[in-house]
Amino acid sequence: MTADVDTALDRTQCMALLAVCRYGRAVFTEQALPVVVPVPFLLDADGIVIGDGGDGRLDPLGDGDVVLFQADRMDPGGGNAESVTVTGNIHGIGDLDEFDRLTRFAPNSWHPGSGERAMRIDLALVRGRRYRLNIGRP
Repeated sequence: MTADVDTALDRTQCMALLAVCRYGRAVFTEQALPVVVPVPFLLDADGIVIGDGGDGRLDPLGDGDVVLFQADRMDPGGGNAESVTVTGNIHGIGDLDEFDRLTRFAPNSWHPGSGERAMRIDLALVRGRRYRLNIGRP
């Protein structure tokens, strides 16, 4: 992507960035406090698909809860970074055929284990921006 830095990304640019990123952060609240969980993910036509890792970090999330998801890409050599946030409702993927289909296309960073749940965050609000990094500058 080429454009000026410190600019908003349109939805198409945001989706292109999400398609190449492999890790992001799921952000939600638990007992009125913010929780940030790093997660591998994949983008499909219906949203951001994440796995719970089977370790309970995402157990507080219920079907339909609002979640913010963020992913970034940095180019230290070029001095730029891009960041996308997606806000939407999260839903469990209970259909085994759908789960199998998704895991076949999962990135190398995510190989769901036994007992792991897959969840999808819908793409209700998608925003992004490109900005200049201040690496090595006071």
